[in-house]
Amino acid sequence: MRLTPIDIQQHSFKTVMRGFDPAEVEAFLEIISRDFEEVVKEMNLLKDELNRQNRVVQDFRDREAALRETMLTAQRITEDIKRNAQRDAEALMQRAEDQAEKIVRNAHERLLQIINDIHELKRQRIQLETALAQILDSHSKMLASARDTFDPVSIEEIVTSIRSRHAAPSAPPDEPGGEEEEPPLAAREA
Repeated sequence: MRLTPIDIQQHSFKTVMRGFDPAEVEAFLEIISRDFEEVVKEMNLLKDELNRQNRVVQDFRDREAALRETMLTAQRITEDIKRNAQRDAEALMQRAEDQAEKIVRNAHERLLQIINDIHELKRQRIQLETALAQILDSHSKMLASARDTFDPVSIEEIVTSIRSRHAAPSAPPDEPGGEEEEPPLAAREA
């Protein structure tokens, strides 16, 4: 059982014959009661202060826990952002590589098409050269054959005849002084 200052003041002792002086005992009890009351008040103040300090400590602990949770959340968010950025970068790189590969493939296909076109043009050139050579050869043979058929003198006569027709005004054949018409080339050869 705990004693209070009132318990100390109101406590009574039995008196015996050769006991203590009651006034001195009362005075001593009064001093003890006051000191004890001050100790109890101080103890209550200290308890209040301890409770206040405990609340402050608890407040700091709560803040620390909130900060720790905030830091963990920030760290998780940062890691998520890094992962997302890494994933986006990898996806972008993959798209770029795919596009580059497609461009290279298209360029290669275009190169093959150009090479095929060049081969086709070379083949056509060879065919054209061959055809032209055949035509030139054929015409050369025709010219050689024509040279053998016409002698140079008869060709000169034909040219002179044509020139003279165009140079002199022609008179009607019935009139006197008109020139006689030359027979056509085919008639002269016969």
